[in-house]
Amino acid sequence: MRILNLIQKDLLQVFKDKKSFLFLLLMPLAFTLFMGFITAPGENGDSRIKLGLLNQDPDGELTPYLNTLMSTSDVMSVTELSASDANQLEHWIDNETYAAVLIIPPDFSAKTMRGEDPQLELLMDSATSSGQLALNAIHAALGKWMGSIKAGIIVTDALVVKQAVSNGTANILDGIRLAMEAWQSPPLSLNVNPINSGGLSSKVPTGFDQTSPGMIIQFAVLGLINSAMILVLERKNRCLQRMLTTPINRAGIITGHMLAMSLITFLQVLILVLAGQFIFKVNYFNSPLATLLMVLALAFWTGCLGLLIGAVAKQEEQVILFSLIAMFLFTALGGAWFPLEGSSDTFYTIGHFTPLAWAMDGFQNIILRGGGVESVLLPVGVLCLFAALFFVVAIWRFTFE
Repeated sequence: MRILNLIQKDLLQVFKDKKSFLFLLLMPLAFTLFMGFITAPGENGDSRIKLGLLNQDPDGELTPYLNTLMSTSDVMSVTELSASDANQLEHWIDNETYAAVLIIPPDFSAKTMRGEDPQLELLMDSATSSGQLALNAIHAALGKWMGSIKAGIIVTDALVVKQAVSNGTANILDGIRLAMEAWQSPPLSLNVNPINSGGLSSKVPTGFDQTSPGMIIQFAVLGLINSAMILVLERKNRCLQRMLTTPINRAGIITGHMLAMSLITFLQVLILVLAGQFIFKVNYFNSPLATLLMVLALAFWTGCLGLLIGAVAKQEEQVILFSLIAMFLFTALGGAWFPLEGSSDTFYTIGHFTPLAWAMDGFQNIILRGGGVESVLLPVGVLCLFAALFFVVAIWRFTFE
């Protein structure tokens, strides 16, 4: 009962300050909204790279087939340019309006049909990742296009030899059309379905799917400034020493403060999860029980970290400093600001030496990969192990003087 009284005292001390509401709830919601819009896909949800197409052979019989292949690409979004845009092409590449611009020269179709080898021109910045991605996508589309043309020519030549056709051009186009239709629905295809170590299908998170759990985790750590400050102030004004004259023992005092910090974080994270579900449409309720386990584990780990900060810090300024260091270190390495899946293998491995990388894995297993309770058992276990480690170190460093 005395521990409950101590918890109640800490809660009242934190929540009586109106600034705590702004700090614990409004700021993470504002950052989630801001960061979510920054990392969301482009207009109309189209996140493909932009390719400009300057067709100087508009009446050619072959160019419509290339437009078809380009426009159905999953990688690039094609914008047709006019002749008046020719002077701005390099400028658009420099300012990344387009990742690349493909130029089809005049009489391209006619020369190709005659067996000549006219050259296409591609403007791109090979130093950028989008330029390299555009180059690979264009190579793939051109390979299909030229393959279809060659197939049409070969078939027509064979028929001419047998004197089975009289109009070679028409038959070439028929062969190209059939080859293009075959590309649209190939008899054999390969679907790539990446998996993570837990066996769940995965994708790189974007928009609020990344920023909502990321900001929840970031501000859960940053919120320790308020709760850890209580310990420092109680030690400074000798309130901790006076507590020892009451029936509550040292273990009860330490446990009560840790549970109070955990409860504050639990309430904060729970409210932010509900806001993410109903305001930002993040699918935390894909598995409510799994989400609850993650919230409890994160709150427990954060409470133990807050106890450690309160045990080590001697002044109020040190509480702020240590909380900021923990926030920047854990969130940067843990993938709260950007998905670790998009980083290098080395950074991904280093990040998973931190507890918040596992917390992000747990939330993303629920949000992005459709996992249930079994998908968060490992992240919950890792968070609890880190929490136990922080708690032991905090007890070792804790002093009442």
